[in-house]
Amino acid sequence: MFHYEPRNVADSNSLQPVRASNHVKDKVLIHKDLPTTTQVFVRRDTVRRPLEQSYDGSYRVLSSIDKTFILDVRGQKRTVSEDRLKPAYILGDTMQPDDVSSSTLHSAPQFHFKFKVLGARRGERTLIDCTSFGNKPMSFIWRKQGIVIDPSTEPRYKLVNEELVDGDRTKLIIEKAERKDSALFTCTAINDYGEDSMNIQLTVQGSCLVEQVLCIDWWIVFKTAIEME
Repeated sequence: MFHYEPRNVADSNSLQPVRASNHVKDKVLIHKDLPTTTQVFVRRDTVRRPLEQSYDGSYRVLSSIDKTFILDVRGQKRTVSEDRLKPAYILGDTMQPDDVSSSTLHSAPQFHFKFKVLGARRGERTLIDCTSFGNKPMSFIWRKQGIVIDPSTEPRYKLVNEELVDGDRTKLIIEKAERKDSALFTCTAINDYGEDSMNIQLTVQGSCLVEQVLCIDWWIVFKTAIEME
């Protein structure tokens, strides 16, 4: 038989609940050089495709207020939280933070996308374009299946370069695409500080109009042969 003493019951009634505590706290890493940098990379918070980079940039810092930075993104002012930023370093390990504003940022070419797939119709005009960001001047080399493209030997191919605010764009124009144009094209951007490449898989399909005409002609011949029998 169990005996309960009144004193123990009274003590248990006087107990008060204790507020729960969270011992796991996520700390946001803020780089120590972020307050003094003049160029930053911006983290992408969207779902990325395979081989797609996790940061965009670099972009020039216009000002900073509290925990946000105002950036010059392709000629437009954008406000970004500091937890999405990391500094873009300048060449020279002995450079002091005070010297950053008077120095020149050296940036090698950078493609935001490393690979893409394009489709085209046989006989149609096809455009393949690539945009690279980095220091100027910048030059481009196009390759098809690893072989440098020379428009002088392939009149259907035309190369056009276009200057942007923070980079350059190059276009490969194919007049009247053919089945033999189905290949892996590589665009390489080069400047004084490095180079970067991007691959484009082009697939040329048959013309719908041509295929329909051939199909109709074959059916007429087949039907006529049956009726003659």
